[in-house]
Amino acid sequence: MKRQHPIKIFSLTLKNFWLLLIPLVRGLINLRFDWRHWLEGAYIDILTLLAILLLAYLRWRFMTYEIREDSIYFEGGIIGKYRYEIPFSVISSATFQFSFFKRPLKAADIFIETDSNFGGVKEKNADLKMVLPEKETKYLIQKLTDRQVGTKYFYYPSKWNLLIFSFLFSSATSGTAYIATLLIQGGRLFGRSVEEDIFNVVNDVSSKIAIAAPPAAIGLGLVVITGWLFSFISNILRHIGFRIYRQGGRVAIENGFFSRFLYSINIRKINYADFSQSVLMRLFKVRSIQVSCSGYGKRKQEIPVFVPITTDREADASLRMLLPGFSVSGNSLEPGLKAVFVYLSGGMLMVLASLVVNVVGLVFFAEFRELLQFTSVMVLIPVAWLLIVESVAFSFSGIGFADGFLTLRYGKWFKLHTVAVPADRIASIKIRRTIFQLANGTCDIIVRTAAENGRSHRIRYLPYKETVDFLKENLEYDVLS
Repeated sequence: MKRQHPIKIFSLTLKNFWLLLIPLVRGLINLRFDWRHWLEGAYIDILTLLAILLLAYLRWRFMTYEIREDSIYFEGGIIGKYRYEIPFSVISSATFQFSFFKRPLKAADIFIETDSNFGGVKEKNADLKMVLPEKETKYLIQKLTDRQVGTKYFYYPSKWNLLIFSFLFSSATSGTAYIATLLIQGGRLFGRSVEEDIFNVVNDVSSKIAIAAPPAAIGLGLVVITGWLFSFISNILRHIGFRIYRQGGRVAIENGFFSRFLYSINIRKINYADFSQSVLMRLFKVRSIQVSCSGYGKRKQEIPVFVPITTDREADASLRMLLPGFSVSGNSLEPGLKAVFVYLSGGMLMVLASLVVNVVGLVFFAEFRELLQFTSVMVLIPVAWLLIVESVAFSFSGIGFADGFLTLRYGKWFKLHTVAVPADRIASIKIRRTIFQLANGTCDIIVRTAAENGRSHRIRYLPYKETVDFLKENLEYDVLS
């Protein structure tokens, strides 16, 4: 039995341990490194920090592991002991993170994932998280990549494809949220708020540029643009050096610039493959292939990408090479013409609502005319685009079955999805009917896939009788009428 890398001790301290250090360091600096007076005034805080470090050290001391021939064994606990063993065959994915800050210490973070909360212990969204020395990490990688089997297929996307992928899958929302977190934590660290500084910068920018928009609108625009740029740059740095290869029954994925990542994925544990594309991507006949596998793409700043960008023609070939046996079929059932209004009604109502709100606002709040007009345009653009996406989704949606794989096509918000689900990874199929659907003979089908947090896929307004017959014939699902 071995212990994890000593750097693990610091990750076992309290979440805000480092924030507790800040007032101590600040006090020492204010006293001009007068150690005697500093110790007299801060000895309670110092003893508290030492106690936290001692507890973390004891937890680390009582944590041991062993990489066995076909499994990994783990023990832990100071008073209440726990031990469990995870066979390699049940591991759905393993993530090896070679952090920029831990690489000089020759340490790596390892996240072991299964389809369930194996052993009843789950640490930070992983069934098992460890920090191992470099030698042990390489040994575990060898165990989880089937290196004794000859490499079957390598895939290297071009730098141009990675750039397009980062552009298409960057999110202003996630980037803005991350920046907001940094600003809040920065305020805590330096004992002051940064809102006033940002407000002054926005006012200064709005006074220097000739844009007929209020400072609040300019500030909102700057926040959105900055958030998107942050997400875009993060995606580039995260996926640079991307390569994927299959060895035996596992697929390995490598990427990252400052921090390097290696993912080992068990092909038999993949819940589904998702050919995702936007309307523009569909127009140019390109798509991104993503997969659902417990643990892969679940942490912050991660996207479960399999093939970043590929053409429609190459997508099937890539899937056959990387995931042998996976199959995508054409639609056997599609929404009928009576579903046109249902697909378009949501977008039409949102467009109408945005116009009504703008008119009402201009009548009752005329003093905010410029801000209301700007906001109305900013809201109307994505709403109108959503209406276009829904119209494409209507002609695109449907279900099919071939070679043991259920194919689901549907639109969700601004994306179109073609999902190939192995029949043995389907957790449940639900048919839902509203009062209106009872009247016109249609239904919604909701397919939930097997995983630790199974995701559902919904295809709207399929013909009810044909759907029931389809499920009975292909999947032997007995649906009660």
